[in-house]
Amino acid sequence: MGKLDGRVALVTGASRGIGRAIVLALAAEGAKIGLNFHTSEEAARAVADEVAALGSTALLLQADVSEAESARAMVKRLIDEWGRIDVLVNNAGITRDRSMRKLTDDDWLTVITNNLNSVYWCSSAAMP
Repeated sequence: MGKLDGRVALVTGASRGIGRAIVLALAAEGAKIGLNFHTSEEAARAVADEVAALGSTALLLQADVSEAESARAMVKRLIDEWGRIDVLVNNAGITRDRSMRKLTDDDWLTVITNNLNSVYWCSSAAMP
């Protein structure tokens, strides 16, 4: 029996890197996983297969968390499917590797929208 048996976790940016590692750690403790991805369904399915191998369940949730409507619809879909969210990991994030001299206003706004606004949109949708 894991520490998170019966719990539902949503991880944004879950199909690779740190997000993947978080998903696998939560699944190993028994959590059911809302597995958010933006572009690569193939990568997300591979992580979902790893979750299944750990004896847990994953629900694939394609959404662009940098867009308010998309992020909120993703949270709603998970709650509609599994009735709740116990753990929310706002992991999705991007970078624009440029010096400040080369960084454009659009680059800056894209990073802020992805890395900060997405946290608000997902968290505020999950709180109720």
